[in-house]
Amino acid sequence: MQLALLPRPSSEVEERIGRVAAESGGRLRRVFAEPVPPADALWSLIIDADRSMSGQLIPTVSATAEQRGMDVGRLLESGRRRTRAVAWQALLSELRTHGGTVIIPGPEHLDGLATSRTTALKQLSRIHAQTRLLCLPEPVARISQTDAAPVLVGEFPVKAFAAALEVTSLKAWWHLSQAGLSYLRTDVEAVLCALIEARMPTEPVEVLDEIRVRLQRTTHALLIEVHESENHSHEPIPDLVRQRCTRVSRCTAPTGGTITHAEIPLADTAPSPAR
Repeated sequence: MQLALLPRPSSEVEERIGRVAAESGGRLRRVFAEPVPPADALWSLIIDADRSMSGQLIPTVSATAEQRGMDVGRLLESGRRRTRAVAWQALLSELRTHGGTVIIPGPEHLDGLATSRTTALKQLSRIHAQTRLLCLPEPVARISQTDAAPVLVGEFPVKAFAAALEVTSLKAWWHLSQAGLSYLRTDVEAVLCALIEARMPTEPVEVLDEIRVRLQRTTHALLIEVHESENHSHEPIPDLVRQRCTRVSRCTAPTGGTITHAEIPLADTAPSPAR
């Protein structure tokens, strides 16, 4: 499991894994946990500080980085790539020697291991020792009524001001990386920047458009929802958004403003033209 992806204390997750192992007629032999990458730990501190400063810190960090010709998101991503998936390699070694059943908190824990989820599954299947893969079931209270119900990846506000694109990119990257979806960064960044850039004023205005971004995940896709305080639902969606997404739509929000929906397929999901 990846500690950065756990929504609850690791001790609680380990206890549940042990119960699942016992119910399957086995026992918990060893827990393999990937530590939180230092880059993630640092950015987590910045995110928390940004909240306590009413969202003023990240724009300042972004502006300072831009002045120095640095891309904060790519800098942090580089730091993550240098962190080897040591627990995953140790797990593969253990399975080659002894075989066994692999229990993970969820499929997202197979993302972000320096290989794609498909490659990780192939690595398991190539091991000659008996290997099974089980996903840890959710607690009864959290089980959705439908398997297709989206899971929240992240949500954040942004104002349509000068540093809006950089701030949006950084916040989106953070939420994606925490969910094991950092490989979607390029597409998500392009979609969000295309939508938000279209709302940035060309001349000074007294009131900036309030924008809220919500990222959700289903079994096969990442859902992007952009809610803007200004009503412009009659305007066309940028071509770049249609090129990057399999589905797009725009409507007037019940509470006023405009909501734009976009859908990006997850890895190994066959894309289809946007509609």
